[in-house]
Amino acid sequence: MNKQRQYPSRKEIIKILDYNGDNGLFYWKHRPREMFTSDRSFGTWNTKYAGKLAGFVNSVGLPMIQIGKTSYKQSRIAYAYVNGDIDNGDVDHINRDVKDNRICNLRYVTHSENGRNRRVFKNNKTGITGVGFHKNLRQWQSHIKINKKSIHLGYYDVFRDAVVARKLAEEKYGFTLLNKNSSANQFLGG
Repeated sequence: MNKQRQYPSRKEIIKILDYNGDNGLFYWKHRPREMFTSDRSFGTWNTKYAGKLAGFVNSVGLPMIQIGKTSYKQSRIAYAYVNGDIDNGDVDHINRDVKDNRICNLRYVTHSENGRNRRVFKNNKTGITGVGFHKNLRQWQSHIKINKKSIHLGYYDVFRDAVVARKLAEEKYGFTLLNKNSSANQFLGG
């Protein structure tokens, strides 16, 4: 059984952080004496951190904030700061830039929905998610993944036809409601 991660409440977040929703940045608030075990730690912490930019970028490029001994994604903290406590769904970056934590760029989605708003993988040779060349048949193949199941959309002599099939499937399965920037949509000028 997977243990669900505990996130700080909105009340806890607001107590220690200021968030600028226009630029997506966090700043540490001045902390009251009762949050510390000594006058020295109180003075040291506030001198060093209060009013300063909060957070760091982890080894895979995600902006994080450490609260206590736990690090959290800044996107989740930003969303909770503005919208209230959140459960274990995903916070999606609409423009796919994980460093852009402006509130207008964040939305709360299921894990499945978040997976629909992905960049094209680096090893993708066509530049279009779900479209590839079948060497043995010497045709373009199109597919889409729904609920962890791959659905074959057909083989095509013309690359554009395979892309159209993928785009139609994205529309059918609701991908375009979340992802107006899909690679198929961009290729076809939509």
